[in-house]
Amino acid sequence: MMLFSGMVSKGQWGSVYDGLPGDSVVFDFAAGDSLRRSNTIGEWIIIDTSGCTLWQIGKTNKPGFLQQSNTVRGIMTDTQNAYSIHQDESFIFKGFNSGYNLNPILSFEHRYQTRAGKDGGLVELSADGGNSWGNIFQYQGNGHILTDSFYTASDTISGGFPAFSGSSNGYIRSRIQLFIGFPLRPASLSGNPLWLRFRFRSDSTADTLAGWNIRRIVLENDQYLGVENTLQTTARLSFSPNPSAGLFRLDDAFEITPDQRYEVRNTLGAVLISGKPERTFDLSGLPKGLYFIRILGKDGAAGGKVTVE
Repeated sequence: MMLFSGMVSKGQWGSVYDGLPGDSVVFDFAAGDSLRRSNTIGEWIIIDTSGCTLWQIGKTNKPGFLQQSNTVRGIMTDTQNAYSIHQDESFIFKGFNSGYNLNPILSFEHRYQTRAGKDGGLVELSADGGNSWGNIFQYQGNGHILTDSFYTASDTISGGFPAFSGSSNGYIRSRIQLFIGFPLRPASLSGNPLWLRFRFRSDSTADTLAGWNIRRIVLENDQYLGVENTLQTTARLSFSPNPSAGLFRLDDAFEITPDQRYEVRNTLGAVLISGKPERTFDLSGLPKGLYFIRILGKDGAAGGKVTVE
């Protein structure tokens, strides 16, 4: 079993494919803001906290999080107190499969401090409007759920639940994508609507840890249009060697054209480098870690991941 300390591992059956994300619906929990948003075609995206007592919205001064800014609002397992024993409570994100999204990407910036391997937070999906739920990893193998900076099926807490557990050592940005590639939803995910549940669990051992804090949730519309577009249906960008000390060569199968540009992002989504793409990318000036390279052109976008070591 892997216990987290710092950056979490990626989901084990595929990373998020960045086509042309846009039309974001953002929840940053600012004071007075509603937990109800409308997307570009008028559908409602809702964070449902009904019945929640553990999950609260606000700022926190909890000792486990004092090394970071306490001026940022978020939704968390109590704004003031450590989580207690026998907790099992959730809030629900409704609208993951909104009609304007072919391949929606949900990202959330979060931090956690729990007893490693015992207590933690997990994300579950319902394809039947909340009647039944399954951990994201229940959908392993169907090729339609992709993740970045996520726990794996072997990262479990008490009860055998895959979850975020231990210490994140700061905020991280995790992402989930319902990836179809064309407007056809698989039978296993055909429910209307799809909901995501953020669930926190603790066992019978008391501690004084901070719990789980989510400061920003974003739903993006990924406009991956399918087989009509050559660039958008190209396999994800491949680089070699990968990992490397910072020099990465783009696979010769990918055609570079004059209209394209590229960007390099970190795991929080910040653009660090951009420009005109060449066959070799030099990231040697960046710290060791995981980075995303995306190439955009008039015909769409393609992306891949590299590790500087």
